[in-house]
Amino acid sequence: MKLICTIIFFALPFTLQAKRTIALESGEQQTALIELYTSEGCSSCPPADNWLSGLKTDPNLWSEFIPVAFHVDYWDYIGWKDTLALPGNTQRQGQYKDENKIGFVYTPGFVINGQEWQGWFKQRSLPPQNRQNTGILRAEIKDDRVDITYFGAKQNLDYHIVILGFDIHSQINAGENAGRSLSHDFVALSHDTVNAGNNHVSLNIPDSERFKDGRRAIAVWINTPDSLEPIQSVGGWLP
Repeated sequence: MKLICTIIFFALPFTLQAKRTIALESGEQQTALIELYTSEGCSSCPPADNWLSGLKTDPNLWSEFIPVAFHVDYWDYIGWKDTLALPGNTQRQGQYKDENKIGFVYTPGFVINGQEWQGWFKQRSLPPQNRQNTGILRAEIKDDRVDITYFGAKQNLDYHIVILGFDIHSQINAGENAGRSLSHDFVALSHDTVNAGNNHVSLNIPDSERFKDGRRAIAVWINTPDSLEPIQSVGGWLP
């Protein structure tokens, strides 16, 4: 993955303002999308959350894989409402079930490149990836806009953009994790999807006003409208 930062300064009377352009670009080989479906209301989830957090220091982060933690809301009824959960996350996991990509809906549940992965429960290490050439995905971020271009053969694609939150801490007062203090990283704070009939889209960066403390990152990926299986992904830290 290539990271290019351009800073442009321009002067106004008595002020100095700065605009920064961040360009994120995948290589030709596929960058794996690692999805974790999790919940603060699930007592089995904190170990999986901690494992995902450990990927922050992996040298292959962003270049070979992009982790995303999708908090689901279907455990809210058992005593603790997960404030990180989005209804769309639950729907996404359900769609994987409808596409027969996962056996059933559960947490913690891992999906890598659109396929269920249960190896975490046994070895807690990532499986080797078949990094086939799938084309270059480029995301250029400037102010509150992102331009996404895919240099590949496929068209009529769904473009996904997610703002990721880090260093999020929760004190759990009820439910299966009552009394525990949980930490979260790679949390999908917002998720927007747009379909385009060509290989370029431009859209506003999704609202990510929730949990403003801590670092932020962005994840972008593409898939065909008939399958959630990602074709290519790109991501990186935001300033």
